[in-house]
Amino acid sequence: MEDLLRHLDANVGDILALYKLLHAEEITKAKAGLLGTGTKKGVYDLCDGQTGVGEIAKKLNVTQPAVSNHLSDLLQAGLVAVEEREGRKFYQKRLER
Repeated sequence: MEDLLRHLDANVGDILALYKLLHAEEITKAKAGLLGTGTKKGVYDLCDGQTGVGEIAKKLNVTQPAVSNHLSDLLQAGLVAVEEREGRKFYQKRLER
C-alpha cells in the first residue's frame, strides 16, 4: 500500500493532466455553468495572482463581501487557488481552457 501511495504521490501531476484530458468537455461545461457571464466571471477573469480582493471589488464596482463570496465558490469548485502574502490573499486561476 505504501508503494502505491508513493507512486501516486510522485505522479499526481500526470494523473491530473490525464483526468483533464479525459474529462475536458465536462470540465469546460462545469466551468461555463458556474461562471456564466455575470460578476462571478468578472471576478474569475481578474484572478491573476497579483490582484487582491479589494482591487477586484473596485474594478468591478461591487462590495468586498460579494467578491469574497464569489471567490469562495470558485475555490470550492477548484477554479482558483489562493496564496497569502503579507497578510493579503491573492487568487490565481487554476483551470484555463
